[in-house]
Amino acid sequence: MFDDDEGGDYQARQDEGGAGGAGEEEKFTAADFEKMPAEKQYVPSLYEDENFDFKVVKPQLHGSHIVYHVIGTDKQGPWEGTRRYNQFYVLHEALSKRWPGILIPKIPSKKAIGNKEVKFIYERKFYLERFLRKCAKYEFIINSEEFRIFARPGSGDIEKMLDRLPRIPSGTMIERTREVTNVQERMFDFADKERFNNVVTEFAFFAKKVLLQLKTLKRQLGAFRDNKTQSISNGRILLSLFDKYEDLNLNCYTENSPDKMILNNPEHKQLKDQMEHMVENQKNPFEEMYHWCKGEIYDIKAIMAAVSQKEAFEKLLKKTETKKTNTQSDLESVNQGKKTIRTMFKNEKDASGMLNSIETAEKELENLGVLIDIVTIYLGEQVVPAFKKEKLKIYHKLMHQFTIMEINNAHQTASFWSNVLNNPNVKNASLKA
Repeated sequence: MFDDDEGGDYQARQDEGGAGGAGEEEKFTAADFEKMPAEKQYVPSLYEDENFDFKVVKPQLHGSHIVYHVIGTDKQGPWEGTRRYNQFYVLHEALSKRWPGILIPKIPSKKAIGNKEVKFIYERKFYLERFLRKCAKYEFIINSEEFRIFARPGSGDIEKMLDRLPRIPSGTMIERTREVTNVQERMFDFADKERFNNVVTEFAFFAKKVLLQLKTLKRQLGAFRDNKTQSISNGRILLSLFDKYEDLNLNCYTENSPDKMILNNPEHKQLKDQMEHMVENQKNPFEEMYHWCKGEIYDIKAIMAAVSQKEAFEKLLKKTETKKTNTQSDLESVNQGKKTIRTMFKNEKDASGMLNSIETAEKELENLGVLIDIVTIYLGEQVVPAFKKEKLKIYHKLMHQFTIMEINNAHQTASFWSNVLNNPNVKNASLKA
């Protein structure tokens, strides 16, 4: 039902009643368009090169589907329009198929149930926007035929047009892969290629282990986030109840003597202002940390998808080699008049076709070998090292932001309660005791 990096832990929390036993999640209806903010950022950006020209905003219920207003720019200029999630999905599929072995950013997975829940819609919006902004780092994606169909479909059906794109011949694929990766495979010797292949293999081994760890971490961070949200909410409720208690009960007990109040004491009005400021400015640092973890899962999976394409090329090469060897063997048997299971119904008239098959296989083997070399060098020399460098930098930035947020929360809370403690009524109560 759910992709394990998309909705599994989210659904588990809903099954348990959500944070604090909240029960069923609110469903997205037309009325939500008025009450929900058009923009909701889940985390401050951790990426210095993020392209803010690309936005996914204003989720709306259109018939039975949620649509998003999408804004972007390409070499033709700005563009915008409404898009459904499935149109993003088909775009991603088309890019992955027509640029095999190239790093294509990941999009949120499909979700069959609960895809009209408010929280889920805004989180999906965030990750669709993240997908576009990551794509914007690569001009070849933004200005590709696939992306042009998504961005500027005219009156056409995006999904049908993307599905109908023709298959790219291996020769053409080589040239466009060379161009976008800037890899000239002839410049590298066998030792270089083997070294880059080892880099890719080691990363794939690492990814399988670390993804399990990250998924566990994501679930835990999701729980921490929900607990922290509930804790902040509880603090707001508590202070509101104290405020109401003073307004009703203490007014009665003190016979309307405001100088006996704490939060509503007119001589210490700044305390009430400080309370309101603290209530409004408490932040949940686990929100940012949760999406950092989920984003890293997405990015590792994007690389692994490219690695899988490289492995698919290698399997196809072996399959083609086997096919060529079998055809050569069959041709020899036919020429010598031998009958085998594969040549039972073949004769000299089939020899020409078999020769053509061998020549085609040889050309395909050559092209596959070149593609494997280009993708291996690209992944091993460019993608994996850049990923490691970026993730280290992001982790440092994440910890900085998390720490600052926690310190600010603690400082506001400590300052407020310290001032409460210094209120004469509270301080004297302690002395009298």
